[in-house]
Amino acid sequence: MLALAASDISVCSPNDTALAVSGMNHRVRAIESLSTALSRGVQTMEQGNAMLATCYTLVFQSALIADGFPEYMSFIRGCMVVAWQMGVKQLRFIFEGILSDEQLVKMGPYLKGPPDIDPELTNGAIGSLEACKPLVVKDAEMAFFQCLLEIAQAAQISSRQAYIGIMKIYGIFAYYMNATDFHQFIHPDNQVGLLLQAHLIAIQMILEPVLKNENNHGTDMNKPWRPRHTGSVAWLNTIEKKMSDEMAPYFAWPIARRDAARERMAEETLLRSQALKEAF
Repeated sequence: MLALAASDISVCSPNDTALAVSGMNHRVRAIESLSTALSRGVQTMEQGNAMLATCYTLVFQSALIADGFPEYMSFIRGCMVVAWQMGVKQLRFIFEGILSDEQLVKMGPYLKGPPDIDPELTNGAIGSLEACKPLVVKDAEMAFFQCLLEIAQAAQISSRQAYIGIMKIYGIFAYYMNATDFHQFIHPDNQVGLLLQAHLIAIQMILEPVLKNENNHGTDMNKPWRPRHTGSVAWLNTIEKKMSDEMAPYFAWPIARRDAARERMAEETLLRSQALKEAF
């Protein structure tokens, strides 16, 4: 919690480097403690839920770190590992919806009909993914790619199917990929992995009309893994720095979505600033 708090405050105080350093120091300690606990396995309900809470908190913090997307994915995997161990031992969860379809049931009323998404955005996603297909050759990456394409196609006709697709793709990297495949997927030198990650981030951004409903039913979904656009923009900034010149054309659509979000954020910041001036 100290790590998350320091990182959260540092976003609002970008010139205070001490806060950012504090956030990273507490993060390192939390990761070390979590790694030790995971190596010993889950023994009690209290221990398991404490480990889940730590993973969730680190997921939240990852959304506040510019190069945090690989760790964001890693700690979601951590959540699934702990939840699976607890499920095997039939330990009680204090978090709702773990290892069940409860999330989809609660979202049901908000997933009727097609999502309110500009067709130009979904067509852009589909076209970009189809252009990338020849680059995807590894089995694990092909499963990820195929799910991305299914999400983009579903987003044209069905909110429910698009949302199910998001749940499915999180499952692909959270527990269907084995450890070796996952580490290769998030390796910074893996240009295809970066490309697929960039498309996931951008597709989540255009799916905002669907994903924003997770909080509309008045119940805490305990799902921290939906980054705000500020986090998505920062993640795509980092990915842009890592992409090679040869691969840059394949990243054009995700980067364009980043640019559009950045423009909206700048406009919103200006409007808030003007409103504050008028208020005082």
